[in-house]
Amino acid sequence: MDVSPIQIRWSDHALARMRMRAIEAAWVERTIRNPEVIEPDPVQRGRVRVFAAVPERDGRILSVIDEPLEGDEIAVVTALLDRDAPARGNRPDDIRIRSGGRRPLHPSRRCACHRE
Repeated sequence: MDVSPIQIRWSDHALARMRMRAIEAAWVERTIRNPEVIEPDPVQRGRVRVFAAVPERDGRILSVIDEPLEGDEIAVVTALLDRDAPARGNRPDDIRIRSGGRRPLHPSRRCACHRE
């Protein structure tokens, strides 16, 4: 059961790319709320990349780029099935993994009981 308070806004670009790539909003939401890997976007400072396998697409890795907004809101910038994404069991040491991660989660990614 997902109790995440994250509010998701969809950019027009993200919606267009999701339609073009046949990516369902439910997969994107699931990846945002329960990522397997979280890392900073190497291109755009302040954005976050989250990754998770999508069973409905034969376990391919979904990459979602989002930007934290105020409070519990994030804006989805784009989503793609990423051939070069860190896969399960094949994660470089420098990638921050959510469970036991070495990089603190953005406040919008923390559950209410862990917010300061």
